[in-house]
Amino acid sequence: MFFQYHRMCSKWGIEIPRVENIDTGLYIEHHGGVVVSSQTKIGKNVNLSQGVIIGISGKGDRRGVPVIGNNVYTAPGAKVLGKITIGNNVSIDS
Repeated sequence: MFFQYHRMCSKWGIEIPRVENIDTGLYIEHHGGVVVSSQTKIGKNVNLSQGVIIGISGKGDRRGVPVIGNNVYTAPGAKVLGKITIGNNVSIDS
């Protein structure tokens, strides 16, 4: 399993850990530069474009990861960091 994960990271530039926090319908539009924190919660039918980073940020009580709703589109290069909640049917631009 580790070998397959490492191969995906090296070959496609996609770093998404195997966790149960991702619902069905995740779509990665293009390979390259997609990084998702293992603690992030992602809803149904989320579209991640190239260069998207979703991760942990902040200090103290503000430290955390995003919670992303259903039917969310992230534009190329979008950075979603910190303890925030993204609602349903949203587009995130870079």
